[in-house]
Amino acid sequence: MDAKEAGAVYRRLLPLFVAGFLQSFVLWYAIEKPFLNDIGLDAGQIATIVVVLNIVTLIVNVPFGLVADKSSRKGMLMSAGIAMAISNVIGGLSHSFDVYVVAISFFALFNAAYIGGYDSVVYDTLIDECGNADQYGKFYGRLRAVEGVGLALSSLLAGLIAWLFATRDAYFVTAPFALASVVALVFFKEPTFHRDVERADVRKLLSALSALLRNPSSLSVIVTSIVAGAGLSILLQLDQLWMIALNFPTPLYGPFNAFLLIALSFGGFVAGRRQRNMSTEISIVFLALASACALVVDNVYVVMIAQASYICTFTMLTIFLSKRLHDATPSHVRTSVSSATATVGTGLFIATAWAFGVVTKASSVFDAAWIGVGISVAVFVGYLVVLITNRNN
Repeated sequence: MDAKEAGAVYRRLLPLFVAGFLQSFVLWYAIEKPFLNDIGLDAGQIATIVVVLNIVTLIVNVPFGLVADKSSRKGMLMSAGIAMAISNVIGGLSHSFDVYVVAISFFALFNAAYIGGYDSVVYDTLIDECGNADQYGKFYGRLRAVEGVGLALSSLLAGLIAWLFATRDAYFVTAPFALASVVALVFFKEPTFHRDVERADVRKLLSALSALLRNPSSLSVIVTSIVAGAGLSILLQLDQLWMIALNFPTPLYGPFNAFLLIALSFGGFVAGRRQRNMSTEISIVFLALASACALVVDNVYVVMIAQASYICTFTMLTIFLSKRLHDATPSHVRTSVSSATATVGTGLFIATAWAFGVVTKASSVFDAAWIGVGISVAVFVGYLVVLITNRNN
């Protein structure tokens, strides 16, 4: 790709990058648990909210993917911004468990509409502009980096908002950013050639999935993507358990959370710059395994470095796997297949998180971290199979 082509792609994707940043700028992520405590929710109710979030996401994920493929992926991403805004307003107005469940349900709708949309659109935009998606890792990696910056900045500002005003104000302040993402997407020129081939439906999705699962190379990519996605979610959602066990100072939670999100952003940036080859990918997957092993160590400095390294490397691996999955997937069901893979990954995450919680309660988070080591071993083996069965890709 020459400089002229790259410039054209960047200009076309700019509204998508802006929308990705705005939908990732969520001020209440870092202070949600203190807010829930403030309105009188106990640990059991907080756990139920997490379950509701994941169950609603599981239910609507694939249908949303089908609708996006059949009608408009851009429209689905705009719907994500609207759902996020509604969730923010209801969350800020919450004074009870029941109302917050409604808020988190709308957030689950955002989550489902968001999953599988950006990566599919980036891939098809490259085909539309260049005739191929060879530079997918570069541009999707940049998008993940932009999302990471949005998450990190909002995490740093969340504490300031809560200190100057109140924790619930973080929800209200986030809503305009979500709506601004809808405006940004209006200016995005969506590729539509996927609708010119065939219209997506359940039968075509099942047919495409069946073909992918019968092919050893694509099967290895799908299975490894599912496990890697669940592994990344474990640390992104449960990272504070280590900090609690290590008596990490509470005022430093926000800055450290921002540090981890910067690691995610860095992973996206590096994935886009690195030339993908077997030696590079083996090195990254080995570092991911080593990072997981370090999480069993009862030392705050080791854990801090290990968590950042784990998030960075797993982000890179999920981007590499995403490219291979899209290479093997027909355009007219691209979002649906991505959503289906994410759905299975969410189910695996729920089961793994439950086991993680049981072991942490019975023993310690450092013993539970061996579950993460097991996941990393599975990713390591799976990725080697991917490299062997995809030698020409």
